[in-house]
Amino acid sequence: MFDKCTIKGTILIMSTQPILFVKFFMTQSGNEPVLEWLRNMERENKKIIGEDIKLIQFRWP
Repeated sequence: MFDKCTIKGTILIMSTQPILFVKFFMTQSGNEPVLEWLRNMERENKKIIGEDIKLIQFRWP
């Protein structure tokens, strides 16, 4: 039920099921401008933002 990972010598218990689900804004025509913006970023920046989104999904509040 829980995944364990070590961060700076401490044990962090993280649920395998997200607390919040990510849904990007969609225009009436079906475009997702934020998702498109993320897709056009450099790989390292996408990774950083993805880790932040994951943290919020699984560790909120």
